[in-house]
Amino acid sequence: MLMELESLRGGKDTITLNIVVRPNRTESFPWTTDTKTTTISKLEKAIYAMYPDKEDGEVVLGVIHPRGTSEDTEYPRDDAQFREIIQSYRRTNTKTLTVALETPTKKYSDFTLKEVNSLYRISNMETPTMSDLPPFTGISKEPLNSKRHKESLRRLLEELDSRIQAIPSDNFANEATCSAY
Repeated sequence: MLMELESLRGGKDTITLNIVVRPNRTESFPWTTDTKTTTISKLEKAIYAMYPDKEDGEVVLGVIHPRGTSEDTEYPRDDAQFREIIQSYRRTNTKTLTVALETPTKKYSDFTLKEVNSLYRISNMETPTMSDLPPFTGISKEPLNSKRHKESLRRLLEELDSRIQAIPSDNFANEATCSAY
């Protein structure tokens, strides 16, 4: 009805979608946008306004299509492809847009020093060398049989014993119970 009202007012390129952010959100929020000028960053800003905990500069937006419409998840490469998706939702009168904000995974060994520096802001140099990095001080080098290590191990064993007493051990068939140990 809102889309019909906007069409009458001349906003025929405007669409209001209910945005659901997966994996842990089931409720939605309304997002109104122009299908001709919308961008991925506009949607991300709307999501971050609703869920500030999701904000991360290195996310990839995935659009999870309803079952039976097309491929399961689509990752728009640019704003033009994203606009095509939004326009297809408007044409098919689909009211809910389900998205996933995913962090691209990369093997630890594949990161370069420059990438690590930009992610963690270790140095203010754009392309740092090892000598540009600050020294890491305050890291304990004590051997494993030191007093500190023995105390930590003792506390760990106490914690495990208290969990064993609190949760009966005959419930090990349940995966949730096993994870408590």
